Amino acid sequence: MAEKTELEVLLDGKVYKISGYESVEYMQKVANYINAKERDLKANSSFNKLPDVLRAYLMHLNIADDYFKMKQKYEELKSEIEKKEQDIYKIKHEAAGLQTQLARLKRGENPDIEPESEIRTTGGAYDNKEKEFDKQVNKQKQYENNRNGNSSISQKENA
Repeated sequence: MAEKTELEVLLDGKVYKISGYESVEYMQKVANYINAKERDLKANSSFNKLPDVLRAYLMHLNIADDYFKMKQKYEELKSEIEKKEQDIYKIKHEAAGLQTQLARLKRGENPDIEPESEIRTTGGAYDNKEKEFDKQVNKQKQYENNRNGNSSISQKENA
């Protein structure tokens, strides 16, 4: 566990001794934030006319307001990052598919038809419905028959 830190800070013109398990720099930063918030509120002349208790509540409300606005901004940024990560995943997946098609083209194969051994019916982005699977298998068989000159279409044309 981290060592407990103690320091004196100036808050609203008074010296206070505070302690915690954060760094001295961090605790000073928090105290500076409180002082800046206090200065901002005191700049409004009507704030200075309020009783101390009400001024303290307004200070609390302003700090809570800052907190919730930052929390909302954080959630928005987090959501934006997740969407971008999904977009990157899709792009990588498309790139992998294009690389596979290019490799098939280089081997002289039809890049639009997956060989039977590469058709996947389960697993995330590779899920195929049964009809789509059957279509791919039939296309591959037809392609292979055409390459070998054994297709029923080729035979009919030759007959």
